[in-house]
Amino acid sequence: MEASPEKKEKVTLSARHPVYLLLKERGPKHGPYRMNQPSRDTYGVTWLSLSLLKRGKVEGGTLKALDLSRCSVSPGKLFLLLSFLPDSMEELKLGPSAVKAPALPLLCNFLGCVGTKSMGVPRVASLAFSRDSIGPEEAPAVFLSLPVFLTTLNLEGNHLGTVETHALASAIKSQKVLRFLEKLNLRGTGLDDDKVNILSSAFASVASPLPLKELSLSGLRVHQDSTVEQLFQKPECRQSVFPNLQSLVLSVSSFAVMKGLAGSIRSGVMTCLRELCLQWDSGCLGGRADTIASGLIGGVLSCDTLPHLRTLDMGQLSITGIDAKIVTASLHDKHSIFDQWKSLETVRLCIDMTHVMEALEEETTTDVLWSGQMKLDLTMRLHGNASSRSFLKKVASASNPLPCKSLDLILNYGGAMRGGVRQEVVEALTDALSVGRLCCLRSLEIESVEVPLHDLFDCIRMVDLPLLCNLRVVQTNLFTDRELKMLGQKVEKGGLCQLRKFDLSGCRNVGGEGLKVFCDGVCACAEGLPSLSIFDLSYMRVGEGALFLVGPIREGKLPSIEQIRLHDCGGFSDAFMHSLSDAVLDGRLMKLEGLDLSRNDVTASAAEVFCKTFFRLPALKMLDLFSTRAGKAAGVMAFVLSRGGMPSLETLDLRDSGLTDQGRQKLEEACGGERRRGLATQVQLFVGGN
Repeated sequence: MEASPEKKEKVTLSARHPVYLLLKERGPKHGPYRMNQPSRDTYGVTWLSLSLLKRGKVEGGTLKALDLSRCSVSPGKLFLLLSFLPDSMEELKLGPSAVKAPALPLLCNFLGCVGTKSMGVPRVASLAFSRDSIGPEEAPAVFLSLPVFLTTLNLEGNHLGTVETHALASAIKSQKVLRFLEKLNLRGTGLDDDKVNILSSAFASVASPLPLKELSLSGLRVHQDSTVEQLFQKPECRQSVFPNLQSLVLSVSSFAVMKGLAGSIRSGVMTCLRELCLQWDSGCLGGRADTIASGLIGGVLSCDTLPHLRTLDMGQLSITGIDAKIVTASLHDKHSIFDQWKSLETVRLCIDMTHVMEALEEETTTDVLWSGQMKLDLTMRLHGNASSRSFLKKVASASNPLPCKSLDLILNYGGAMRGGVRQEVVEALTDALSVGRLCCLRSLEIESVEVPLHDLFDCIRMVDLPLLCNLRVVQTNLFTDRELKMLGQKVEKGGLCQLRKFDLSGCRNVGGEGLKVFCDGVCACAEGLPSLSIFDLSYMRVGEGALFLVGPIREGKLPSIEQIRLHDCGGFSDAFMHSLSDAVLDGRLMKLEGLDLSRNDVTASAAEVFCKTFFRLPALKMLDLFSTRAGKAAGVMAFVLSRGGMPSLETLDLRDSGLTDQGRQKLEEACGGERRRGLATQVQLFVGGN
């Protein structure tokens, strides 16, 4: 009697399994995963992760997004990885190493596979190509091989010449690919009148309109009024080319673009639009962008032409003077389009308070920003003038908080202003904060304000600012240790957990004493500063107090830090560099992309210790050691770089650092060596002044 074959039991990795722990530490996570270190270990872990995920061996494991745009392993290895994509894969980003020859045939074959309904093959819905990945040699093959079920195509940063544009147009006309395309990103692709017309003809010629919902266009070089208008409507029947378009990002780089957009809106072919984001190129518009914007708001946009619009984003343009009067008046006037526009929820504007309040009647100013149905996402540029003082006093005396979704305040006293008014503006800002009228504050920037700031920051210490994510106080001698200590007390109580950018550059009266209290506050807070990505202490007199900064890093209180800027801080001790090196070795700076230690006394011995940590800085793109003594450690630096240390490095500045000719030669050889040639980025080396 034959023994019955044993049933193979399905084995999955539990949360305690050693391999599971390895994948959790070094493999793809549940969110987007980027592989940019082509080392043997990284490649092996990535392959193992994808293989186990594809076979369902990881308990609860899914991977929906993968970024291989900076991965530069050989085409064979790269597409071996791609052959193990799990079924859960939805988004994929590729770079030159996956597109350029000799990888092109493998890419076309891969795209053909993921576009089928075969069992076990992921249906990639979103595909992105990094900057300069697609050229005239690749475009015809790539565009005609795109997956049939693709819903998102991102070509941002890829210059589309005539050949590339015709290839994309052919793919659109064929109806074999891109039939289900819902999102198309063509930002920075260099489209001019001729190329836009080629695409317009392709879009208009298809029997069934594309189901496009989101379209992004920037960097347009358009000079004919009809070009943009024909992109959105068929000239022979005036029908919409994109009847389902809901989101439009458009770069207004010329009067022709503006006229074309206005014509399309007036003709009623954008009735489904829910979000309109206009990016203004003031240089190309001859400084009249704000006038054009006010004319657009006052005469084109309406609830009749855009009945479903929810978001109007004009935030990149600073509107001032009489144009700000027109815009703000439109926001509050009971007979304006905004008051009747029931669908509109958010308007993003940047208003410069130069002469705005004088331009409006006194009884009008009270209601400018408090009436209407929508919530503003507002940026206000304040100065040491009567307009800014008047605005802040109105905010403080209002019965309700400023009804904004978010508010960015920029207080800049550059230029000649009257001393009394400048002080009164800061006092009015303090009053508005103290009575809770600016609880929507998202960003506060204070620049060149040479009036006392103690009361303002004492108020900030006390009030709740749940949205504050950007705090920038620069080029002022009246922000001192005392004010920084107040912020440290606020951090200790968990008051700045949303902070992403903290910039104190140029505050020469801040030293180690204030930084110690602030960093102690970060360490004492249970969460620390979990979102902080940029910390700038340049041009301060921190000196040896920089050592206090390492404390929060080593304790894991700055888990998201990406940029540390310590330019000209009064010098460092070797103890700081050694402690920073330990933090790197502990894996506390794995996300760090930029480190500026220039114009400080970094010794050769300390630099050598730090160089040995380069293997633990996988994301670092910029290392600035200008005007230090780090050039004397060029030998160690070259050795580590030649073996793949800092694989993402793009810029290394060693000017005026004691670098010898021999050291320079070693670095140049290391940066051009075989291992670094295999990386996606090459190092730009600055060695002048030695």
